[in-house]
Amino acid sequence: MKKVLLFSGVLLTIILAACSATETVTPQPGTDAVESLVSPSEAADPTATSAPTPSATPEESTIRIWHAWDETYSPALVEIIAGFQVNNPGVYFDVLYIPRENLLERYIEATRTGDGPSLLLGPAEWGPILYNEGLISDMNGLFSGELLARFSPPALEQGQY
Repeated sequence: MKKVLLFSGVLLTIILAACSATETVTPQPGTDAVESLVSPSEAADPTATSAPTPSATPEESTIRIWHAWDETYSPALVEIIAGFQVNNPGVYFDVLYIPRENLLERYIEATRTGDGPSLLLGPAEWGPILYNEGLISDMNGLFSGELLARFSPPALEQGQY
């Protein structure tokens, strides 16, 4: 489990660092920049066959994240997002919990129809499968050596195919 969390944390950090250069929209006063953080107890029916529908409509400045982290680990995701938003207050997040046993199938289905999330937090072993199917992007060359040097080599190896 530590390996999955380490990979997910490194991947999320790298993705969010890349997103920090995107154009953002200033949030409206009184709105929460994390548009929906759905807990496992509030998740959609795990036997449903259609892709889940996030509770908020994503905008260009919204990063959609799908994950299977339970109540034990999801506070770490909220903390990472909050830290990112300190420097990027106009970026919104639409975060959706999907039970792990349904996450890969739903991601594949939604991505093939153009409805997938911006970021999938899943086990490292899914990476090669999704990359070979053309369902995740090759991010080699998008990050400076300076940024990559901030991570330990074993952590980076987990995020590379």
